[in-house]
Amino acid sequence: MANVVKKHSISSDLAQKMVDEAVAKARELGVSENVAILDDGGNLKAFSRMDGAPLLSIEIAQNKAYTALFGVSTQDFFNFIQGDPSLLAGIPTLSRVAAYGGGFPVKVNGEIVGAIGLSGAPTVQNDVDCAKAALALVCGEQGSIALFRTHVAQRTEGQEDPGERAGPGADRHTDAGRSSHQGGEGDVRIPDPAGNDGST
Repeated sequence: MANVVKKHSISSDLAQKMVDEAVAKARELGVSENVAILDDGGNLKAFSRMDGAPLLSIEIAQNKAYTALFGVSTQDFFNFIQGDPSLLAGIPTLSRVAAYGGGFPVKVNGEIVGAIGLSGAPTVQNDVDCAKAALALVCGEQGSIALFRTHVAQRTEGQEDPGERAGPGADRHTDAGRSSHQGGEGDVRIPDPAGNDGST
């Protein structure tokens, strides 16, 4: 149908696995993190606040993930706006934008299916390391594109997905994270975290 668009979104199962992996890495490092996974529309899919993680960082973690839906890591996003004074002045005033390290998009064949954001540890490097652990889990599970897709929910806009019960905000989606890149067959892209400077 010409009036509907099919797209993929991270499943709740995979989102929770990624949270668990990030938390496990944080415990290994001896830090407390807030870990947020958003779907492709910016809706919260899975979340964990570790014991001792700062309250303020709950929102920051979600904002990092939301910012990553633009298609790049939050550190890369920060580096990008540094070269444009108008962006540097205006971007930080936008709600839900967190232009510092710790947020990463998750892409399948160039399509953004979700994002992860972490905040609460003493350093951005901690946030990045924990996020990379979660992303490595995704890489490890995608031995074939078919295997990975079992963890990605397919949704058709304009039609109710019989396999997924709609909840509050289920029909609210944003184009912020859309990528024009079209990957090749079997191309599952997990962005390589670039740069670890900044504040959590």
